[in-house]
Amino acid sequence: MELSIKSRLVSGEKLFGVWAEGSSPTNVEVLGMAGYDFVIIDNEHACHSNPNFLHLIRAAEIREIAPIVRVPGPVVEDHFKKALDMGASGVLVPNIYTKEDAERSVRYSKYAPIGNRGCCPFLRSNLYGTKYGTVDYYPKSNDEVSTILLFETKESVANIDDILSVHGIDSVFIGPVDLAMSMGIPGDNNNPKLVETIRYIARKAHEYHLSAGMFCESPEMLRKWVNEVDYVTTGYDVSILLNAATKALQDFKAAIC
Repeated sequence: MELSIKSRLVSGEKLFGVWAEGSSPTNVEVLGMAGYDFVIIDNEHACHSNPNFLHLIRAAEIREIAPIVRVPGPVVEDHFKKALDMGASGVLVPNIYTKEDAERSVRYSKYAPIGNRGCCPFLRSNLYGTKYGTVDYYPKSNDEVSTILLFETKESVANIDDILSVHGIDSVFIGPVDLAMSMGIPGDNNNPKLVETIRYIARKAHEYHLSAGMFCESPEMLRKWVNEVDYVTTGYDVSILLNAATKALQDFKAAIC
């Protein structure tokens, strides 16, 4: 958990992340070598299963890129427990609609007195009891683990004050693709209603002294939001590979034309 992003965001750093949609630890290692600050290991839409998480988390740690796991929705305790016990530095929680969803997210990701995460100091996240010992581990984990709620529906926006009032939340992450779908304007990233809703979510997060992140699909999109969000994800490992491979092949074919 030395790779926690919480203190860096508090200090005002702008952080850049990437999604691990594939199951390859090598992809995660290479993304760390590229200089990304964090990687979101996707367990909602991706093809890998729980045994892969440990290898993906290890690969992130080797290259000092903070591993965050997007757990499946709805909020289920076991998904949080496994990811965090393996050493994830945070969880990204989808399917947040109500205050109760937020409360369960905190309950499962934080130890008492903030939450009710099951206690065991001999976990990989505590280097099997050797990192912070058997007493200090619990408050240290609460300090370092990021509980990030995904705002991607009109219901979450309607309940935003109730949701963000829950103690123990560290950040919000804005999903413009699902948010646009929920609002009935799928794919329309420049729709004024979507733009204002994204701006509203980020503003609300900052009012509650929380960081705000967002998926940005292009540098142009980032320029639009750079002053309103604190961190961004810039793409997926598989799409980065596909784009780079496509361009490389085109360049080589052009060399013989």
